[in-house]
Amino acid sequence: MSGRPMAGGADALWAGARGREGFVLPVVLLVVILIFATGMAMSTVAVQQVRSGGDFRTSVMATHAAEGGASRVVDGFVSGDWAWQADGTWSGEDLQQVSTELPWERPEEANHGDAAWWVESMEFDGDEVTWVVRGEVLQTGTNRGLRVTFERGSGGSSSPFASAVVGCEGVTLSGSGRIDSWDSRQGLYSPGLAAANAHVGTITGQGDIVLSGSSPILGDVISIRDIVVRGSSQVSGDYRAMRDIDFRGNPRCPAGAVEAAGSIRTPGPWWENGCGGVDFEEGADVNYTPPPCDPLDVANLVADTMAAYRPASSDFENWPHGGWRADPVTLSGNRGFRNNVRIGPGADPLVVDAGATDVLFVDGNFDLNSSAHLRFFNPSTAGSPQHVRLLVDGDVSMTGGSILDVDPGVSVTIYTTGRVNFSGGHSQEIRPTVNMGSASEPEFRPTLGVFASTDRNNGVSISGNSPLSAVVYAPRTSVSVSGSGRLYGAVVGETVSVSGNAGIHYDEALGLLGGAAISGGGEPRILRWEAVR
Repeated sequence: MSGRPMAGGADALWAGARGREGFVLPVVLLVVILIFATGMAMSTVAVQQVRSGGDFRTSVMATHAAEGGASRVVDGFVSGDWAWQADGTWSGEDLQQVSTELPWERPEEANHGDAAWWVESMEFDGDEVTWVVRGEVLQTGTNRGLRVTFERGSGGSSSPFASAVVGCEGVTLSGSGRIDSWDSRQGLYSPGLAAANAHVGTITGQGDIVLSGSSPILGDVISIRDIVVRGSSQVSGDYRAMRDIDFRGNPRCPAGAVEAAGSIRTPGPWWENGCGGVDFEEGADVNYTPPPCDPLDVANLVADTMAAYRPASSDFENWPHGGWRADPVTLSGNRGFRNNVRIGPGADPLVVDAGATDVLFVDGNFDLNSSAHLRFFNPSTAGSPQHVRLLVDGDVSMTGGSILDVDPGVSVTIYTTGRVNFSGGHSQEIRPTVNMGSASEPEFRPTLGVFASTDRNNGVSISGNSPLSAVVYAPRTSVSVSGSGRLYGAVVGETVSVSGNAGIHYDEALGLLGGAAISGGGEPRILRWEAVR
């Protein structure tokens, strides 16, 4: 071994330390700076996380408020408590016509937890409505929006008059009169108010629809079985058949979709090519759930109403005004007449005081003829609503150019066990519906409603040249509409035929009446639900 001592142990370590002592202080300072900088960064991140957590919380609250408002709107339409409006965009205070419960501007106080919601606008388009709803946390101003599109379908309206023409077991349109719709809440009918919601449908059994005329139809044609098109009618909406569709001759090209669960027959490729762009879909899954033919059970409806209001035998009287009569004549108070009531011509109308009369009961036929004039008079200068029931245990006829007028604010409901023959009409156009409630809580009834329980053939005939505002509900018998007059309202029959120049202008406000609906839309559903800025 060498005689030089080895450097080892602590001496070696200290010797290494002494060789590096010039670098220690800078390294320590660098580490301290890095630790301080890291701490500051972590503190900043923590503050940002706290802030973003608060933003996230208020964003969720605002979104929940908007979703809650959107759900409330859906509930209002599904329940039927909120009023479906005519096509167009509604905003601001006009939204109160949908419901007085609908917030249409930013609330000053929360209506959904610590947040609030309101609807900016609604756009109605047939059986669909799109609205923008806002939710906001009032304390922070955090605001979120949703756009929702809802289809009411067959559940969106509970009215038996939710379509223009319904023939449970068949519809034949062989005339040239226009079939369209409008909303009487906007005023009397005019072409400028006309819309395309006048649907034609069948419900049960052999329920074919035959279009053999040239009537323009502004709406859908929906059949439980077949649709046969052999005329020149222009249909603005869709053709939908649960079995087959047959286009014959050289018909007008469809404007909408053509869907058949079975087959589609056309005149040939030349016609199909000429109708370029039309989607002919055979074997389609047709979206149509038909309601019952007679949701009101008209036989029991008429019988029960007769039983409830039939006077005692001792209270019946003979009709004193047959043939010649003195003028003027006013009926005031509830009356019951045995045998037949015949109203003939007179210098003045025979007047029924609707303010003092609830029920007129006729135990026999009711006959308005030979240019006779019957007026249901509203004595209220403010036009407050009145309702008169005319119960006829027999036939009802209005012939020979006779006139039946109903004052504004009066609703007349005819219940009859017999046939109905109307070849007269009104002296002027009137609205088919009356609001028996208030503006905030509307309760609509037909101006003239005819409910016929007969199951005899040719139960209802409507003809003539005068305007007639009425709804006809006769699902147990055939209904015929002819002549050159104009029917403002809706028709329900076992079968329905429309011929001549007779036009039908469907009042969309009738969809607010009670009962069951016909519609091609199936169940109510949400079509779109998306966030908006």
